[in-house]
Amino acid sequence: MGLIYDAPRGLGDLGAALVVAAIVLLLPVFALVIARRRGSSDRRSPALFSLLALVFLTLTVGQVLASNAPLRPGEAFGPGPGIKETRLDGTAAVDGDPAALTDTAPNLIVGASPGQTYRFYLSVRNVSALPLTITGLVVPSPSSGAAAHYGYAFTAAALLRPTAGTPVLDGELPTFQPMSLDPGAEAVLAIEAQVTPCGPGVTQPPSTPAPGTLVATALTVAYGQLGLSGSVAIWPPFDLTLEVRC
Repeated sequence: MGLIYDAPRGLGDLGAALVVAAIVLLLPVFALVIARRRGSSDRRSPALFSLLALVFLTLTVGQVLASNAPLRPGEAFGPGPGIKETRLDGTAAVDGDPAALTDTAPNLIVGASPGQTYRFYLSVRNVSALPLTITGLVVPSPSSGAAAHYGYAFTAAALLRPTAGTPVLDGELPTFQPMSLDPGAEAVLAIEAQVTPCGPGVTQPPSTPAPGTLVATALTVAYGQLGLSGSVAIWPPFDLTLEVRC
């Protein structure tokens, strides 16, 4: 299905940490060899060199990891089955920045009944300078109660290659397969969600006090890059709104 119920940690992080640790441990050896070739008997030089190198490596790796957001929304997006209409009255992030909003963004109106599904798609772009692989969509686990809180739950996801036309989202979605993206390349993420079913005596989905409840559209996409496993929140350039009652 392409759904991941926990943010990926994986062995990639451990592998990267082991590589950095090995480099740091070997630095004193290199420094000692250089000092002996120069005829220096001062053992403080290798130690100082190693300390400075360790500080440099720590700061560099920390800065890269802290600022690493290699995926952003691409150019394509749109509705699929279960979306009743599209209006231009949404308030959505501009260019993937949740701090920059527009009040004329597309607003996809979900017309599915409780228990039914709806679909939409958007493209995501690798904005980093290195290749990466999209590995899944991170979602709350079924036992978390998120579906009852938000009024919907993601049920499936698929990755498609961009085409000149609109992606066909009818029928069964393709089986999710991780996709590698070169710098600047895009992939189309097709997503299926289900409106929370109503229980006995419930007159509307739990998160829908009135028709027209805004659905949070931030999507957390998992990826792998340089042996690291990570995830990034992507804000699509549109809103989703539930207009359903039991």
